Amino acid sequence: MRSRPSHAALLAAALWLAACSSPSVSPTPSDTPGVALTQVGAPSQIASFDTPAGALTPADTGTPGPAPTDASGQPGPGTTPTLSAPTASDTPALSLATGTPSPTPGGACTNNARFVADVTVPDGTQFQPGQPIDKQWRVRNIGTCDWGPDYRLVLVSGNAMGAPSEIALYPAKNGDEAILEVNMVAPAQPGAYTGRWQARSPTAKLFGDRVFVTIDVVITATATFTPTATATAKPKH
Repeated sequence: MRSRPSHAALLAAALWLAACSSPSVSPTPSDTPGVALTQVGAPSQIASFDTPAGALTPADTGTPGPAPTDASGQPGPGTTPTLSAPTASDTPALSLATGTPSPTPGGACTNNARFVADVTVPDGTQFQPGQPIDKQWRVRNIGTCDWGPDYRLVLVSGNAMGAPSEIALYPAKNGDEAILEVNMVAPAQPGAYTGRWQARSPTAKLFGDRVFVTIDVVITATATFTPTATATAKPKH
């Protein structure tokens, strides 16, 4: 016949079971004042205890690896193509103010003329009063503008000698030569006469070398022949 366990033995067994099943509690910084926890061991060793096997991933360095490609060398499905940064040759110059392409700077053309030679009527040529004068100069367009229908040859000083004060300038492209011609008439009074002419642009600006015409008006004396009476002998009767 078995004896029943005593109450003291049952109480001891219950306390032992309670001690074995209670989890151990580690003190936290809030539980233990004045004690700082220090991490012990390398980070990789600590991670191996806290992270399940196979869950570790390589650190992101900010540099993407090569994108997977198929057999033809093209990016595989599900990949994002990498775009290269635009170069200076691919991007037009932009205006900071408007964001539009900046215009190419360009300067206006210039007007200029150079005297080459007198074609007709050298300086000091003599003319009779009222005699026609066809004066011509050879000039070269040494500017960068072409002379068009709005260009003029104008009298800037001296005597026009019957010519208009301005006439159309002979058309000439830059680098070409042109003949400037003014039709005049010798004044009625004897003396030396000079006229000075210069080219003028469509904006009313004079340019280039001045050209001159200088003549002498003279009256040439002409000899006149006056017949005289001659005596004739009368026959005697």
